[in-house]
Amino acid sequence: MAFEAGEGEARAGRFLLDIKGGGQSISGSLEQLFFVSSRRDYARFGTLTIAIEPDALYNLLRRATVCKSREFTPGRIDVKGCRQDANFDLNMFTMIQRLGGRRIAVDGEVRLQWIDARTGLPKPVANKRGEHEAGYYQVWVRVDNADQVIFVYDE
Repeated sequence: MAFEAGEGEARAGRFLLDIKGGGQSISGSLEQLFFVSSRRDYARFGTLTIAIEPDALYNLLRRATVCKSREFTPGRIDVKGCRQDANFDLNMFTMIQRLGGRRIAVDGEVRLQWIDARTGLPKPVANKRGEHEAGYYQVWVRVDNADQVIFVYDE
């Protein structure tokens, strides 16, 4: 979808992802974002990357759970959203520890994101965008609200 839309364009949809890798942007044009991806080798063609803003990740890691009712009343169902206590550091390691291996569905817009990679691993190659620039396109869905993410359970 992203390649069909082309650079600078986006397509809305729901995307299913098994989290196999992740990272964090510390500086540069990518702001301070966290990433989860469908492959450990995030630069490999066909990898889906979810770019998550810090506030959204914080709320995602505190995902709502179903609270137990205090008293039972026949014919009445109360479901309350609860947030788990948030006593953790917001960093790449906590994110991977809690999200790695999970399956998620993400609502958002998919687009191509140029990654200017002159150094680092995987070894960058000239891959379009000016034909001689070292870098590559990632297929991105940006998450700015934890409600865009749904955990998919096998149960």
